[in-house]
Amino acid sequence: TSHPGAIEVHANNGRVALHGPILEHQVDGLLNAVRWIPGVHEVDNQLSVHKTPGNVPGLQGGDVPPGLRGDDSWPPAKRLVVAVSGGALTGAGLKRGGVLGSLASALGLATMARAFSNTRAKRMAGVDSGHRAVDIQKTINVYAPVEEVFHFWNHFENFPRFMNHVKEVKDLGSDRSHWVVKGPAGTTVSWDARVTNRVDNEEIAWTSDEATPVRNAGIVHFAPNQQGGTQVMVRMSYNPPVGAAGHTAAHLLGYDPKSLMDDDLVRFKSLIEEGKTTASGHEVKREHVSR
Repeated sequence: TSHPGAIEVHANNGRVALHGPILEHQVDGLLNAVRWIPGVHEVDNQLSVHKTPGNVPGLQGGDVPPGLRGDDSWPPAKRLVVAVSGGALTGAGLKRGGVLGSLASALGLATMARAFSNTRAKRMAGVDSGHRAVDIQKTINVYAPVEEVFHFWNHFENFPRFMNHVKEVKDLGSDRSHWVVKGPAGTTVSWDARVTNRVDNEEIAWTSDEATPVRNAGIVHFAPNQQGGTQVMVRMSYNPPVGAAGHTAAHLLGYDPKSLMDDDLVRFKSLIEEGKTTASGHEVKREHVSR
């Protein structure tokens, strides 16, 4: 769909319930896609259908859905053929050696990256994509009050407690902070960031300064859930030094930001709910808890 972040998915024993706003012409495609997922036995359609985006907050902006992106998205068969061809070209280049071999290998790697990332060339290279060469969005439910969850997340210096790749975040005052994170192959990357929006117990957003090697931005939404806890929706966008191609290469080398975020959020959930210590020995201070 064009606005996947607007849709909530609840799954239990093969029954999937879908909530949230969606454009009318995208409903059938979404429902059919969910029904084809292995293990899904029933789909409960509780979507709020709209003919046009209008003034619905969840339907503003958004990306064009797969299949309607022109050169931005290739079908699986084409991606497979291109990836295999790129691999063959890379191997031939390495075998030949010399200048021509190096050029062939570079072209082969670029071709494989295009196929694996399924992203147009400009975005792969980070050209004209700002913070958004790579987008990651995750949602997790935490069994703690919204006030407590927001309070913890609002202090960025807490991030190293559950974000394994974040080494340090210093509060610089005036809603500014300095970040130091781990990069691939034992490297470190640092930048300054500033808070761009803060609504107590609802939302916090930040963005890196323009002059940073890894431009990035993040926004976190907090909302009470039906279980009396908090639903945390995290969206982070970043532009690695060589765009989405760098993200793809890092993934092939075992450094996958999407998997890292999954692990980070599981640790965050554990810290908030159980107060477990991290490897560094920090503990979560249980403030404003009334359960």
